[in-house]
Amino acid sequence: MRTSIVSLVVCGFLAGLVACEEGPEQIYTPNPKGIDLDKYNGGAVTAHVPMGTQDFTYKSSGVSEGTTKICEADELAKRWSKMVKEPIIPNKGAGGLDLKGKNWAGLTIDDAQKTLCQAVAYDSTLYFWGDNNELIAIFDSETRLISYLVVLPGYEGTIKAGDWVVELNEPLMLKGKKIADPYADSTLRALNIAMLKAFRPEIKNPDSVDCIKLNTCRAVTVQTSKRLLFNDFGTMEISIEPVEQKIDAIFVGVDRTFNITNSDVKFPAGAVANSLLPVPTVAHSTSCQLTLGKSWDYFTKNCIGLDPPEKATAGTTWSGEGVYAVLGRGSIYMTRPSLKPDAIIPEKSRPDKNDVIVGMFMGNYWQGDLHINRDELYKGFWARIAADVTAQLPTVDMTLLFAKLKPKGDATKLSTGIQKIEDCTGTGSCDDASLTIGTRKVVTTEVKKVVGAVPDKLMNPNYYTEHFLREMGKMFNDGVEPTTSELRIMANYDNAIDLYATLSRLVNNKRTNVRFVYDNKEDEISYFYFTQGQLRAEKVLFKDQDLMGNKLFKLADFIKSPRLGLAKKLFPKKSLPKLRMATIEVDLGGTSKTEVLVNYHAEDSLSGYSIPIEGKRDLFVPAAYFGLNGLTSTVRFWADGGDGIIKAISSSNFFDKLDFCGVKVGIWDNLQQVLKKLPASCDKLLSYSSNGKILYGASTYVQTTPYKIGLRLSTTAGRIDGATYWAE
Repeated sequence: MRTSIVSLVVCGFLAGLVACEEGPEQIYTPNPKGIDLDKYNGGAVTAHVPMGTQDFTYKSSGVSEGTTKICEADELAKRWSKMVKEPIIPNKGAGGLDLKGKNWAGLTIDDAQKTLCQAVAYDSTLYFWGDNNELIAIFDSETRLISYLVVLPGYEGTIKAGDWVVELNEPLMLKGKKIADPYADSTLRALNIAMLKAFRPEIKNPDSVDCIKLNTCRAVTVQTSKRLLFNDFGTMEISIEPVEQKIDAIFVGVDRTFNITNSDVKFPAGAVANSLLPVPTVAHSTSCQLTLGKSWDYFTKNCIGLDPPEKATAGTTWSGEGVYAVLGRGSIYMTRPSLKPDAIIPEKSRPDKNDVIVGMFMGNYWQGDLHINRDELYKGFWARIAADVTAQLPTVDMTLLFAKLKPKGDATKLSTGIQKIEDCTGTGSCDDASLTIGTRKVVTTEVKKVVGAVPDKLMNPNYYTEHFLREMGKMFNDGVEPTTSELRIMANYDNAIDLYATLSRLVNNKRTNVRFVYDNKEDEISYFYFTQGQLRAEKVLFKDQDLMGNKLFKLADFIKSPRLGLAKKLFPKKSLPKLRMATIEVDLGGTSKTEVLVNYHAEDSLSGYSIPIEGKRDLFVPAAYFGLNGLTSTVRFWADGGDGIIKAISSSNFFDKLDFCGVKVGIWDNLQQVLKKLPASCDKLLSYSSNGKILYGASTYVQTTPYKIGLRLSTTAGRIDGATYWAE
């Protein structure tokens, strides 16, 4: 029974984070289709509890043969008895453990066991101590570093912050009295200030810190409990069961100080048009004005302040061409100006003081992290819907309906108007989910009244999400409607759980983009990712395009590249099969060459691409795989494993319109609508699911001499989300 409680609490915590945060080395990379997940994850992981053979009579040791014995039974009992009485210290740990470790190196699960004796393993990343599992450690299976601790009932230690007491299996107490409403903004604000005074002495003027406005604290619902989140202390959450309002779990981690997630992200005052340079203003710091292009030295001196740079978890990017630092739930990406063209940064290197920030990732785990004007966003979104619906169905006056939705006294807060139609959460605030879902309900109801049958387009939830993301793109484009080559809206998974938009332009001769993701499963914006400039892999990809005068990546031109186009040769210079990577040498023109680290898989029965031979059949063509990933572009190559000839090239990050039988098609176009525009003379093959009901691709030849080149469009949820050119 206790094991099931452990599982519920930990899984609930992960659910509270709105899925796992994408790491700096893997963003927007769904699992390849048809893979063996057990092999892909390094083996099947199952729950495991070491079995012992000790009976109920007293013996000198409570550890059976075959398990890791650190303490004898009497010593273990003594340490666990002391452990459960230790105070819980936000931004440090519990049970007498200090998660910061020496010089912020962190604390490993192995070192923790030296302090608390042997733990019981629940699985490869979760151990617990105590007769009733009172203390749980969640850790990384590779580095063994503890990420955070979970404290459960039975643990006697408390959090004491001024007159506040946070104790397991008791209600939240202030001056010895139960707090009537532990979820109120005023409660979170006051408790946060008390904990800042007690556990963050470096914070100046803590009484002036309003964590509600800064979005560093919030009450959220996770499964059957409510959570109080306090991001000024890293992982700091208080879980409260709803009936008696008693605390049933406390999560404790270490703050990385500069938490991009909860910073105010604004455009600088008087910024030049099309700057796209966000300026996070860090809570509790007035000297940090971080923009893309700043150095790591500037960041550590102005944004971290007195805390040592060693606090940051850091390393090299997957390509070895840059470095990253993870702080809080955000990440910073940097390039190294001193890096020679043919060099790669050594693995596990930390940032150098002169490294330049080219990207910022912000995990957006609750609404409001980005201080954009949400009412203006909602108003613009509704205007889009109203105009589009009215254009399709002139008899439906959505503009008039919009006027009805405006609440009395404030004509701008459309969010409140939508809330009246679709009650958001009962909390008095309306988020993106209730906006899009509520709008769909309003529109379909009104359309049905006027015209009877509601068009399929208006029934599709993605229709409303698309308009929402387009309005987001406009806001990040200084209020100017982005062109189709600048803003792309795509689906990330087959069932379209994630829809995301990427806005990419040239700013000051550097490619800049902002990526924002709408998670249909959680129904909210998941994260934002700003980048400027490009890593070497992307420079290689854009080399030909720059010579052609194109500002954005164009797949149709790239297949004719004199260096990496179809029928050219591509060999791995050095293969790293365990990492599924390789280095390739690329000619940059003249005598200039560069070496690039790419994803790689040698030609075998699993590595290859498919081309259509009949409407419901594909032909698998074995080929070696090379994947080049820049900051804004991803291109996949398939080459003959023998002679290295490139046989196919594909991408889902192209910005051009591809020619399909004379019709121009682009990313996220509706394939059925494209097919209606094709001339009768178009020689094409359509690919369907095995039951013949779902159309998932269309192919044609775009060249017949001197050799054939085919073009295949692939889809997700009926929208084009990728293209492949192949040579025959």
